[in-house]
Amino acid sequence: MIKCSKGNVEIKGNLILLEAETVMILRGIRNILEEEYGKKHAEKSMQKIVKTSTMTQEEIEEEIKKTAQEIAREAAKHLMK
Repeated sequence: MIKCSKGNVEIKGNLILLEAETVMILRGIRNILEEEYGKKHAEKSMQKIVKTSTMTQEEIEEEIKKTAQEIAREAAKHLMK
């Protein structure tokens, strides 16, 4: 059983069941991404999800900071035009 609410995760059960549930969750996310944004974007997003899942909390926080800085830079470029 996998429960997740607002970043709090509860995981119980045998590993085979947990793996199967994880696969189904990821397939559901991929389907939504493909419907909304297409296959190419879905593939990139899924790769990023898997990569992020292997990071430490500190690495994730650093990645968030970098992304926020990139967004701010891009917004500033568009405002200067």
